[in-house]
Amino acid sequence: SGDKHASRSVADLRIGDGPIVPVPLDRFPVTVEVPFPENKPEGETDTRLIGNLNGQFSMLQSSTLSRIDYKKRVAALKESLASGKLDPTTQATLRDRLEFFHELAAGGSVETDFPVSRMLTHAEFIALGIKDRFTINPAATPFGGKGPGQPHEYWLTLALENKRTAPVRILLPNRPDAKTPRPIVVALHGAGGSENMFFDSYGAGQMWKDCLARGWILVATRSPELLSSPAVKEIVEKLAETYPIDKSKIFLVGHSMGAAQVVDLCQKHPGYFAGAAVLGGGGRVKDPKAFTTLPVFIGIGTQDFALKGAQNLKKALAESDAKRVTYKEYPDLEHLLIVREALPEVFKMFDGIVETKRN
Repeated sequence: SGDKHASRSVADLRIGDGPIVPVPLDRFPVTVEVPFPENKPEGETDTRLIGNLNGQFSMLQSSTLSRIDYKKRVAALKESLASGKLDPTTQATLRDRLEFFHELAAGGSVETDFPVSRMLTHAEFIALGIKDRFTINPAATPFGGKGPGQPHEYWLTLALENKRTAPVRILLPNRPDAKTPRPIVVALHGAGGSENMFFDSYGAGQMWKDCLARGWILVATRSPELLSSPAVKEIVEKLAETYPIDKSKIFLVGHSMGAAQVVDLCQKHPGYFAGAAVLGGGGRVKDPKAFTTLPVFIGIGTQDFALKGAQNLKKALAESDAKRVTYKEYPDLEHLLIVREALPEVFKMFDGIVETKRN
């Protein structure tokens, strides 16, 4: 970049602290060779593409590049899995991770920016029987964050009853009061999504940031089928065996299909959740009593194709004598942006619930 590129649009591409390679942006596709930093150990390295658009610099893309001794380490994981000595959740997690690593090594595309080296290290630790624990010393857990105050994040596949499994992604904020039970937010994605949506999409991971700022646990699970809800209660109970979850402060947030699942789950497990947010959708009310005292936030954009569903839910709850429903329509907003726009008010409601329970 710099003066020599001022007359045209270019970008600087580099891996970590390696040499900068200019990438012209006036034609596509563009193929360039970028040297990998010499003597770089195994682990994650940031790959950054910074554009110079008429003298204005901006980040165009940032992604993670993992360097690992793949064959040796994956072979060891396969051996651990074949031993038959692992608990069901560890077995399920390793099976899913090995399938993922295999697809990645074969050149498969991925939906988000996966820290593969840390995921592999985490798989190795649980294979050794070292469980994920809340800690105030990230340096003691190689699969955790970098430095004091950093979060821990995991992809797990939980083994549930009747040979069912539940893939989840979980955020564990790191705070000095690490042994104190924490509120937990369970996030349910829309159709066609996955457990990564609330971490990396929906406002570039705004919910991740909101939970981190509060020191709350965030868990997102993958929906098994279009017409069924995830086993959220089982998932929370399973996670509570390892993590300090405050069961009086379990919150649900769902978008689109996940919004309908939130309505369904509140009725399946009345009294289990402390609050619920229904965003970009609605749901069928079969058991009105489940909503009598439950705090519910319904957020919908006026340009959302699911507007009628949200309005119908509002009407059904009003007719059922639900006392703590907040409904808001966001002008000129479409389906996918509702999560980002509504989260400030969702967390305002959740904060009020936590404060009330604290007092």
